[in-house]
Amino acid sequence: MNNEQALGKICQKLNLLLGIQSVDLYGLKVENDKIVAQFGEWHLESRFFPVIELKSLKQKAVEARLIIKGPHQRLIDEQIIFAVESNPKRIILLDRMIRALHTSNFAIQYEADPFSLDLQGKHMESLDELHGVFQHQLMDYWSLPAELLTLKIVHHNACSPERLQKAIDNYRQRGYRLGLKLDKPGVTDCLHMWTFGPDQIQLPDRFSSRMLVEEPLKKGFRALVQACHEVTNTLTLADVHNEVQRKIAFDAGVDWVMS
Repeated sequence: MNNEQALGKICQKLNLLLGIQSVDLYGLKVENDKIVAQFGEWHLESRFFPVIELKSLKQKAVEARLIIKGPHQRLIDEQIIFAVESNPKRIILLDRMIRALHTSNFAIQYEADPFSLDLQGKHMESLDELHGVFQHQLMDYWSLPAELLTLKIVHHNACSPERLQKAIDNYRQRGYRLGLKLDKPGVTDCLHMWTFGPDQIQLPDRFSSRMLVEEPLKKGFRALVQACHEVTNTLTLADVHNEVQRKIAFDAGVDWVMS
């Protein structure tokens, strides 16, 4: 059995786990010796980015990001596909399919590195119970311990506080770390930060492009970093691309960065 056939067998098993019988329009499949996914007209792929600790400059983890191609190979913003979905069953399937895609590609490409995946607020709102069961099945399939994974909640405002807390409790009982990706630092973000005390907080993508460059914003940035550290030990900043930005982030108290 060659590599493509072996990956095909894996995709068949994972699609059954997802409840998918036919993969013409939906499901995991093999393409160019790697696992990809199809969700209607959207073509989904995994990319992994190193997460670096600023103090030691050592890699601490990898983060999975989704690459989406629409019709005619046009690149699509990740949040668009969740924004346009309103059917709870499709939202649950889409979120699980993406996590199956990322978890599988991580297991194939890496060994014992910690890694992080997004967990959509819309998914938690759509699911009444059994939070964490599917992810646990994925981790068991790949023989990955729960402590390797941090699930970073995205668009938490799409989920009611009661369901959000229930989901968080369920995931933590299964041994997963829970992070929070801030949409934009504001009152509701701060309330959720204080409510469940995330293991990690990640500032918004492209946040650094202004906060680390524009002088009037640097003071506010340092205050935000300090507020985040009131509730978490690890604050991550994405889109840090050069030594100047790394130094400003480190001086402000940021712990980890992702390029």
